[in-house]
Amino acid sequence: MEEQIENKILIVITDQNEENRLGGVYNFYMDLEPLLEKNYMYHSLNNDRMLFKNKIFTSLVHFVRMAITLSKTDYACLVLNCSLNFNAVLRDSVFVIIAKICNTKVLVFWHGWDFNHEKFLRFPYSPLTRFLLKSNSAIVLYSGITKSLRNLGYTNPVHQLTTLVRKSAFRYKKADSNQEDTFNLIFFSRVEAYKGIYELI
Repeated sequence: MEEQIENKILIVITDQNEENRLGGVYNFYMDLEPLLEKNYMYHSLNNDRMLFKNKIFTSLVHFVRMAITLSKTDYACLVLNCSLNFNAVLRDSVFVIIAKICNTKVLVFWHGWDFNHEKFLRFPYSPLTRFLLKSNSAIVLYSGITKSLRNLGYTNPVHQLTTLVRKSAFRYKKADSNQEDTFNLIFFSRVEAYKGIYELI
């Protein structure tokens, strides 16, 4: 095993293809990078390089890669960026198990939370997914998620943060209008239905 690097952090991110580079998780870390110490590494779940696109095969490859990565280097913490859908919850639950075996602490950053999908952390799914509720700590962006985690039995520390936006996002051209009752809205997400654009409008 390699010599431990103090407070070395492994951050799991999804495929770095063009579609995901438009997403919140990728942009969050790109904006955060100038503020971080140089003690972190990215672990990319890149399916594009897979010879076979079968979900079971790609999942097994991800699990083996994670086990090798954590066993070769003594990371102080594994950061999982989880969304509340079944595939992500199941995958990240296995990552938690691997991290626990390798004696690596786990921080789960809940970027997305669908209250209708909390069922994936309850019975009959919980025998497979309950490990996500065993992480050492969690980060949320909304107090309602903290309440849900507590109701699900999560007892470890929960840190509530605000999202991060680069200054360039505020460099926009204001719409020309002579009406005094108009105002500008900035929608910090992809303009898609499930992101809430219609509710906002």
